[in-house]
Amino acid sequence: MKDSFEDPNAERAHIHAYQIAHFCKWHGASLCDILEVVAGEVGVNLCCDLLGALSQKHPDPALVAELVDRARSMLEVAQDVPEAARDAHRWHGARLSELSA
Repeated sequence: MKDSFEDPNAERAHIHAYQIAHFCKWHGASLCDILEVVAGEVGVNLCCDLLGALSQKHPDPALVAELVDRARSMLEVAQDVPEAARDAHRWHGARLSELSA
């Protein structure tokens, strides 16, 4: 079996997970806030799952990518976002779209 560090795709996936971790280090609280606004407890639970996955010594890149994609989708389909949260909603949606790419 090939070592994951010899596989460039695996290495890229780990680098991507660490980029998401860096984003969440600085913006995780506000991400949780906006997910709560748009999805209530489901959004908070998703954010907690993402932050929990990222808190592992070696985050699972596939799980992290899946959770970011779910959060992005949650923001994308949100309707009736309160006016006070619209800027945060757009900003976090844009950042998660970049991180999902």
